[in-house]
Formats: sequence, C-alpha cells, structure tokens
Amino acid sequence: MPKSTLAPTTLMIASLLTAGCASNQPPYQPPVDRGYRVQITQGLEAAPDNGDIYFQQGTTVRQAALDDWLTHCRLELSGPDPDTNSLVSVAPDQFNVTDVKLRYQSSAFPYYGIQAGDTLIGFGLTGHRASPEYASRRDEPPASYLYRVEMNLSSADQPGVRTLTCSRKWKARGPFYPTLDDIREALGESIEIGAAI
Repeated sequence: MPKSTLAPTTLMIASLLTAGCASNQPPYQPPVDRGYRVQITQGLEAAPDNGDIYFQQGTTVRQAALDDWLTHCRLELSGPDPDTNSLVSVAPDQFNVTDVKLRYQSSAFPYYGIQAGDTLIGFGLTGHRASPEYASRRDEPPASYLYRVEMNLSSADQPGVRTLTCSRKWKARGPFYPTLDDIREALGESIEIGAAI
C-alpha cells in the first residue's frame, strides 16, 4: 500500500471540511424561518417618544428603559412614507415572516455585519469569520457585540407593520443570537411566534 504524500495537517483540514459539508447545517441557524407566523394577540400602542413598540421580559417598555444585555424586541411601524412613523397602534392580526436575517454590530468597529452561515458580510468585510476574537487594546474596555434576529413581516390588513427585530448584547463573539425561547420570553403574551401548521 503506497504511503500518503499529504501532510497530517492537510488530511485533518480535509476531514474537517468534509464533515462540515456532510452535516449541511450552518453553525448560525436563524431561530425562525420564512413561513413562520407572528400572531399579535392584543391591540398595541406605540410609545409617544418613538413610533415603534419595544418588548422585554414579557411586557412593553419604552426604548429608554431597555436593558441591552437582556433579549429585547422591536416591532417596527411605518406609514405610507417610510421616513415617518405615522402609525401609533397595531390591531390583533396574523403576519407571515417573509424573510429572516441575522445581523451583527460591534461597539468597537464602525460596521454592521450580516451573518451568512459562519461568515459575516459587512462594510469592508469579506470572508470575515464570526468567531475569532479581536486583540483588545489595553486602554479600552472590551468591545460588546449586538446580535439581532430581524424578521420581515407581511399582512394585507396592516402593511405598516414592517419588521420584528429581537436583539441582545454580548461580550464575546460567537453564536449568541437570541433563541426562539429568548424571543418568546421577551415578547410575553402580546405576540406569539411559531411555525405555520
């Protein structure tokens, strides 16, 4: 039997790549998918200081009262002109999730990223891995990272309800996007979310 001329490191990398392809599961899987349903179970009012509606720990809260380190959600409302939030209330309704994006923002770097599998794509970023840590500067606090699950919503009766975005901060890089259980806990009984039957 002929000896392999490939170095052990090359063989190990090849086997890891093969295993990753065989699993066919990206390491950063959104907690919801297209076709999920979002059910608003009761009428909701936007806060007077902001045209959107915020949720945390099962209740509606003002934007200024949010704790970014806990999962929180924002129901984005807009009127006929996308630059103005003219809607002030939302009636009970069922919405289809038409698209889901995982987004990412670093407090230490001036860009937003979009998660694509285990790669972040953003301003000036190509092929940037989501998991390695950056070297921190000694005179600055460690960076924090905001992980967001953004769901585009659709309803014929209330087209001004645009997105439901659930977020939380973290001090390390990795798969720290809110889970479906985290999202449900933040929303409470006002909004139910689940796969279509």
